[in-house]
Amino acid sequence: MGAIILKELKLGRRSLLVWLIITFVTAAFGALEYEMVSSNVEMVEQGINAMPRIVRVMFGIDGVGLTTALDYYLVMYFWYALIAYAHAVSVGASLLSKEERDKTAEYLYTKPYPRSAIINAKLVVGIINVAAMALLIWLTSVVILVPLTDGREIMPEIAITTAGLILTQMLFLMFGFLCSALVRNPRKAVSAGFYLLLATYLLAVAIEYLGTVNYLSFLTPFHYFNALVVVEQGISSLFLIISAILAVLSILFTHRLYKTRDLLV
Repeated sequence: MGAIILKELKLGRRSLLVWLIITFVTAAFGALEYEMVSSNVEMVEQGINAMPRIVRVMFGIDGVGLTTALDYYLVMYFWYALIAYAHAVSVGASLLSKEERDKTAEYLYTKPYPRSAIINAKLVVGIINVAAMALLIWLTSVVILVPLTDGREIMPEIAITTAGLILTQMLFLMFGFLCSALVRNPRKAVSAGFYLLLATYLLAVAIEYLGTVNYLSFLTPFHYFNALVVVEQGISSLFLIISAILAVLSILFTHRLYKTRDLLV
Protein backbone atom coordinates (compact mmCIF):
# COMPACT_ATOMS: atom_id res chain seq x y z
CA MET A 1 0.00 0.00 0.00
CA GLY A 2 2.84 2.36 0.84
CA ALA A 3 4.41 1.74 -2.56
CA ILE A 4 1.14 2.66 -4.29
CA ILE A 5 0.86 5.87 -2.27
CA LEU A 6 4.40 6.95 -3.11
CA LYS A 7 3.94 6.11 -6.78
CA GLU A 8 0.65 8.01 -7.02
CA LEU A 9 2.12 11.03 -5.25
CA LYS A 10 5.01 11.05 -7.70
CA LEU A 11 2.78 10.67 -10.75
CA GLY A 12 0.39 13.37 -9.57
CA ARG A 13 2.91 15.98 -8.44
CA ARG A 14 2.74 18.01 -11.66
CA SER A 15 -1.04 18.15 -11.63
CA LEU A 16 -1.02 19.23 -7.99
CA LEU A 17 1.58 21.88 -8.76
CA VAL A 18 -0.64 23.33 -11.51
CA TRP A 19 -3.59 23.59 -9.12
CA LEU A 20 -1.39 25.19 -6.45
CA ILE A 21 -0.09 27.73 -8.97
CA ILE A 22 -3.67 28.60 -10.00
CA THR A 23 -4.54 29.17 -6.35
CA PHE A 24 -1.45 31.28 -5.72
CA VAL A 25 -2.07 33.40 -8.83
CA THR A 26 -5.65 33.97 -7.62
CA ALA A 27 -4.29 35.16 -4.27
CA ALA A 28 -1.75 37.38 -6.01
CA PHE A 29 -4.43 39.03 -8.14
CA GLY A 30 -6.50 39.58 -5.01
CA ALA A 31 -3.52 41.26 -3.35
CA LEU A 32 -2.88 43.47 -6.36
CA GLU A 33 -6.51 44.54 -6.49
CA TYR A 34 -6.73 45.33 -2.79
CA GLU A 35 -5.03 48.72 -3.00
CA MET A 36 -7.40 49.82 -5.75
CA VAL A 37 -10.45 48.50 -3.92
CA SER A 38 -9.47 49.92 -0.52
CA SER A 39 -8.88 53.38 -1.95
CA ASN A 40 -12.18 53.40 -3.84
CA VAL A 41 -14.45 51.44 -1.52
CA GLU A 42 -17.55 53.58 -2.03
CA MET A 43 -17.28 53.51 -5.80
CA VAL A 44 -16.65 49.76 -5.88
CA GLU A 45 -19.55 49.06 -3.53
CA GLN A 46 -21.83 51.25 -5.63
CA GLY A 47 -20.84 49.24 -8.68
CA ILE A 48 -21.50 45.98 -6.84
CA ASN A 49 -24.88 47.16 -5.58
CA ALA A 50 -25.82 48.16 -9.14
CA MET A 51 -25.44 44.53 -10.24
CA PRO A 52 -28.51 42.28 -10.32
CA ARG A 53 -28.76 40.38 -7.06
CA ILE A 54 -28.46 37.02 -8.82
CA VAL A 55 -25.03 38.08 -10.10
CA ARG A 56 -23.93 39.14 -6.60
CA VAL A 57 -25.05 35.80 -5.23
CA MET A 58 -23.24 33.87 -7.98
CA PHE A 59 -19.98 35.69 -7.29
CA GLY A 60 -20.20 35.46 -3.50
CA ILE A 61 -20.49 39.20 -2.88
CA ASP A 62 -24.12 39.46 -1.79
CA GLY A 63 -24.37 40.73 1.77
CA VAL A 64 -20.61 41.23 2.05
CA GLY A 65 -19.07 44.70 2.25
CA LEU A 66 -15.52 45.73 1.46
CA THR A 67 -14.75 48.06 4.35
CA THR A 68 -12.92 45.64 6.65
CA ALA A 69 -10.17 43.03 6.36
CA LEU A 70 -12.75 40.31 7.10
CA ASP A 71 -14.96 41.54 4.26
CA TYR A 72 -12.14 41.30 1.76
CA TYR A 73 -11.08 37.91 3.08
CA LEU A 74 -14.62 36.53 2.63
CA VAL A 75 -14.69 37.76 -0.96
CA MET A 76 -11.36 36.06 -1.67
CA TYR A 77 -12.43 32.93 0.20
CA PHE A 78 -15.25 32.41 -2.29
CA TRP A 79 -12.76 32.12 -5.16
CA TYR A 80 -10.39 29.95 -3.14
CA ALA A 81 -13.28 27.62 -2.35
CA LEU A 82 -14.34 27.24 -5.99
CA ILE A 83 -10.81 26.25 -6.98
CA ALA A 84 -10.39 23.93 -3.98
CA TYR A 85 -13.68 22.10 -4.57
CA ALA A 86 -12.99 21.69 -8.30
CA HIS A 87 -9.56 20.32 -7.44
CA ALA A 88 -10.97 17.90 -4.86
CA VAL A 89 -13.61 16.38 -7.14
CA SER A 90 -11.12 16.18 -10.00
CA VAL A 91 -8.57 14.36 -7.86
CA GLY A 92 -11.16 11.92 -6.56
CA ALA A 93 -12.55 11.08 -9.99
CA SER A 94 -9.19 10.82 -11.76
CA LEU A 95 -7.21 8.88 -9.14
CA LEU A 96 -9.42 5.83 -9.34
CA SER A 97 -9.94 5.84 -13.10
CA LYS A 98 -6.46 6.79 -14.31
CA GLU A 99 -5.31 3.19 -14.76
CA GLU A 100 -8.18 2.51 -17.14
CA ARG A 101 -7.56 5.81 -18.92
CA ASP A 102 -3.84 5.14 -19.30
CA LYS A 103 -4.32 1.43 -20.06
CA THR A 104 -2.24 0.38 -17.04
CA ALA A 105 -5.04 -1.31 -15.09
CA GLU A 106 -3.89 -4.78 -16.10
CA TYR A 107 -0.44 -4.07 -14.65
CA LEU A 108 -1.60 -2.60 -11.31
CA TYR A 109 -4.46 -4.94 -10.58
CA THR A 110 -2.42 -8.09 -11.20
CA LYS A 111 -0.10 -7.09 -8.37
CA PRO A 112 -0.65 -8.87 -5.01
CA TYR A 113 -2.92 -6.10 -3.72
CA PRO A 114 -6.66 -6.48 -3.13
CA ARG A 115 -8.74 -3.79 -4.81
CA SER A 116 -9.79 -2.47 -1.41
CA ALA A 117 -6.14 -1.76 -0.56
CA ILE A 118 -5.62 0.04 -3.87
CA ILE A 119 -8.74 2.16 -3.29
CA ASN A 120 -7.61 3.02 0.25
CA ALA A 121 -4.12 3.93 -0.95
CA LYS A 122 -5.55 6.23 -3.59
CA LEU A 123 -7.85 7.73 -0.98
CA VAL A 124 -4.82 8.58 1.18
CA VAL A 125 -3.20 10.24 -1.84
CA GLY A 126 -6.39 12.24 -2.45
CA ILE A 127 -6.46 13.41 1.15
CA ILE A 128 -2.82 14.50 0.92
CA ASN A 129 -3.60 16.48 -2.24
CA VAL A 130 -6.62 18.14 -0.64
CA ALA A 131 -4.63 18.96 2.49
CA ALA A 132 -1.87 20.56 0.38
CA MET A 133 -4.44 22.79 -1.33
CA ALA A 134 -6.03 23.81 1.98
CA LEU A 135 -2.60 24.53 3.49
CA LEU A 136 -1.69 26.82 0.60
CA ILE A 137 -4.99 28.70 0.91
CA TRP A 138 -4.41 29.20 4.63
CA LEU A 139 -0.82 30.30 4.05
CA THR A 140 -1.72 32.79 1.32
CA SER A 141 -4.38 34.28 3.58
CA VAL A 142 -2.00 34.56 6.54
CA VAL A 143 1.15 35.58 4.68
CA ILE A 144 -0.30 37.78 1.93
CA LEU A 145 -3.78 38.99 2.88
CA VAL A 146 -3.40 39.59 6.62
CA PRO A 147 -0.33 41.92 6.39
CA LEU A 148 -1.83 43.67 3.35
CA THR A 149 -5.13 44.44 5.06
CA ASP A 150 -3.63 44.88 8.52
CA GLY A 151 -6.06 42.17 9.55
CA ARG A 152 -4.31 40.30 12.34
CA GLU A 153 -7.57 40.33 14.27
CA ILE A 154 -9.21 38.03 11.71
CA MET A 155 -6.82 35.11 12.30
CA PRO A 156 -9.50 33.11 14.23
CA GLU A 157 -11.96 33.63 11.34
CA ILE A 158 -9.34 32.43 8.85
CA ALA A 159 -8.75 29.32 10.96
CA ILE A 160 -12.40 28.34 11.32
CA THR A 161 -13.30 29.02 7.68
CA THR A 162 -10.29 26.99 6.57
CA ALA A 163 -11.58 24.12 8.70
CA GLY A 164 -14.93 24.41 6.92
CA LEU A 165 -13.11 24.49 3.59
CA ILE A 166 -11.24 21.26 4.37
CA LEU A 167 -14.45 19.49 5.39
CA THR A 168 -16.15 20.45 2.13
CA GLN A 169 -13.07 19.51 0.10
CA MET A 170 -13.08 16.07 1.68
CA LEU A 171 -16.73 15.60 0.81
CA PHE A 172 -16.18 16.54 -2.83
CA LEU A 173 -13.16 14.23 -2.88
CA MET A 174 -15.40 11.33 -1.83
CA PHE A 175 -17.97 12.35 -4.44
CA GLY A 176 -15.22 12.24 -7.03
CA PHE A 177 -14.31 8.69 -6.03
CA LEU A 178 -17.97 7.69 -6.21
CA CYS A 179 -18.33 9.18 -9.70
CA SER A 180 -15.30 7.17 -10.80
CA ALA A 181 -16.86 3.98 -9.45
CA LEU A 182 -20.26 4.70 -11.01
CA VAL A 183 -19.09 5.81 -14.47
CA ARG A 184 -17.01 3.29 -16.39
CA ASN A 185 -15.56 5.71 -18.93
CA PRO A 186 -12.54 7.38 -17.23
CA ARG A 187 -12.96 10.74 -18.97
CA LYS A 188 -16.70 10.78 -18.39
CA ALA A 189 -16.09 10.01 -14.71
CA VAL A 190 -14.17 13.28 -14.30
CA SER A 191 -16.85 15.12 -16.28
CA ALA A 192 -19.52 13.61 -14.02
CA GLY A 193 -17.65 14.94 -11.01
CA PHE A 194 -17.57 18.43 -12.45
CA TYR A 195 -21.26 18.25 -13.41
CA LEU A 196 -22.05 17.29 -9.82
CA LEU A 197 -19.98 20.22 -8.56
CA LEU A 198 -21.76 22.59 -10.95
CA ALA A 199 -25.19 21.26 -10.00
CA THR A 200 -24.57 21.70 -6.27
CA TYR A 201 -23.18 25.21 -6.88
CA LEU A 202 -26.21 26.27 -8.93
CA LEU A 203 -28.52 24.79 -6.32
CA ALA A 204 -26.71 26.77 -3.61
CA VAL A 205 -27.11 29.94 -5.68
CA ALA A 206 -30.82 29.27 -6.18
CA ILE A 207 -31.41 28.62 -2.47
CA GLU A 208 -29.58 31.77 -1.42
CA TYR A 209 -31.26 33.88 -4.08
CA LEU A 210 -34.77 32.75 -3.22
CA GLY A 211 -34.16 33.06 0.52
CA THR A 212 -37.33 31.10 1.36
CA VAL A 213 -36.12 27.52 0.87
CA ASN A 214 -33.17 27.40 3.25
CA TYR A 215 -34.46 24.06 4.54
CA LEU A 216 -33.09 22.60 1.29
CA SER A 217 -29.53 23.58 2.20
CA PHE A 218 -28.76 19.96 3.12
CA LEU A 219 -28.85 19.19 -0.63
CA THR A 220 -25.70 21.18 -1.44
CA PRO A 221 -22.30 21.03 0.29
CA PHE A 222 -21.76 24.67 -0.69
CA HIS A 223 -24.12 25.59 2.16
CA TYR A 224 -22.77 23.19 4.78
CA PHE A 225 -19.88 25.41 5.87
CA ASN A 226 -20.64 28.72 4.19
CA ALA A 227 -17.86 31.11 5.23
CA LEU A 228 -20.12 33.98 6.32
CA VAL A 229 -22.33 31.66 8.39
CA VAL A 230 -19.32 29.89 9.90
CA VAL A 231 -17.81 33.22 10.92
CA GLU A 232 -21.06 34.31 12.58
CA GLN A 233 -22.30 31.02 14.04
CA GLY A 234 -19.43 28.55 13.94
CA ILE A 235 -19.37 25.13 12.28
CA SER A 236 -22.81 23.49 12.31
CA SER A 237 -22.95 20.17 14.14
CA LEU A 238 -25.85 19.08 11.92
CA PHE A 239 -23.97 19.69 8.70
CA LEU A 240 -20.86 18.10 10.21
CA ILE A 241 -22.87 14.92 10.82
CA ILE A 242 -24.45 15.06 7.34
CA SER A 243 -21.01 15.50 5.77
CA ALA A 244 -19.60 12.54 7.69
CA ILE A 245 -22.53 10.32 6.68
CA LEU A 246 -22.28 11.30 3.01
CA ALA A 247 -18.49 10.81 2.97
CA VAL A 248 -18.72 7.37 4.57
CA LEU A 249 -21.55 6.27 2.26
CA SER A 250 -19.64 7.52 -0.78
CA ILE A 251 -16.50 5.59 0.03
CA LEU A 252 -18.45 2.45 1.02
CA PHE A 253 -20.33 2.48 -2.30
CA THR A 254 -17.07 3.16 -4.10
CA HIS A 255 -15.55 0.03 -2.55
CA ARG A 256 -18.59 -2.10 -3.31
CA LEU A 257 -19.00 -0.96 -6.91
CA TYR A 258 -15.33 -0.91 -7.86
CA LYS A 259 -14.44 -4.29 -6.36
CA THR A 260 -17.03 -6.11 -8.48
CA ARG A 261 -16.77 -4.31 -11.80
CA ASP A 262 -14.88 -5.40 -14.89
CA LEU A 263 -12.04 -3.00 -15.60
CA LEU A 264 -11.22 -1.57 -19.00
CA VAL A 265 -7.74 -2.79 -19.99
